[in-house]
Amino acid sequence: MTPVEVVAHPAAARPGVSVALVAYFIGLALLAGPWLMQVPLLTPVGALGALLVFDACVLGLARWFFPTRYRFEDEGIRVRFMGMQRFYPYARFRSLERTKRGLYLSPRKDPTRFDRFRGLYVIAGDAATAQMLEGLVQTRISGTLGVH
Repeated sequence: MTPVEVVAHPAAARPGVSVALVAYFIGLALLAGPWLMQVPLLTPVGALGALLVFDACVLGLARWFFPTRYRFEDEGIRVRFMGMQRFYPYARFRSLERTKRGLYLSPRKDPTRFDRFRGLYVIAGDAATAQMLEGLVQTRISGTLGVH
């Protein structure tokens, strides 16, 4: 099988929401940064506080603002995000669930409240890509232990 690569970048897919988020973060940073530092905004320390608040907001929504690359290979899924790379073998997953914008792969057959910390959510972007990826992944994990 030739590897299939999917790039998920929600900010690029919905630029209006992204602009609104950045505007909100700028306003929040201009208000909260100097207040946290207990100095006026027009001082170097106040500007630094505003910059720190803005950075914290953007990094908190990093999956929205920065692209994630999913590469579906023969042995598993390789995920690259912000310079880091992680490999998930198909044998790790026991079930999958297709959502509106992607796939959720779980290491357990029955869902638990801790699944979101243990599984992998693949952001597909649209329903057609999610459906294509579901067929691809389902054939891979059904060969290991079965699909939920």
